Amino acid sequence: MKYAWIEQHNEHYSIPMMCDLLGVSRSGLYGARQRARMHRKAEDDAVVVEAIRVAQRRHTGRYGCRRMAVELGEVLGRAVNHKAVFRILCFLIVLGVVELCVKANHKLTHGLLPVLNRHRPSLTNIT
Repeated sequence: MKYAWIEQHNEHYSIPMMCDLLGVSRSGLYGARQRARMHRKAEDDAVVVEAIRVAQRRHTGRYGCRRMAVELGEVLGRAVNHKAVFRILCFLIVLGVVELCVKANHKLTHGLLPVLNRHRPSLTNIT
């Protein structure tokens, strides 16, 4: 409650003065800001994940990170960073949620498949 009041009035008063008057630390205020930002990021990632899954099904796994970022920008109506798409795609591939067409994504899979194969359990090593 105190942090919300500080955020509402930070244009009129200095943050250190308000923190002192309300008895809260500035690091606590900045930590609350960071937690709110991370919560929004998680919600935003959930929207991007669903859009990636739909686009991957529609394009049968042929779109790489850059083309997928353009596609998501058109679908979501805002820019999506290709590095964020890469991070989410790697996570979805490790989980086995999406599959990439190896021939169409040779640059992505060339660097990614050795890493993924290290993290996937091998069925040949079961004793």
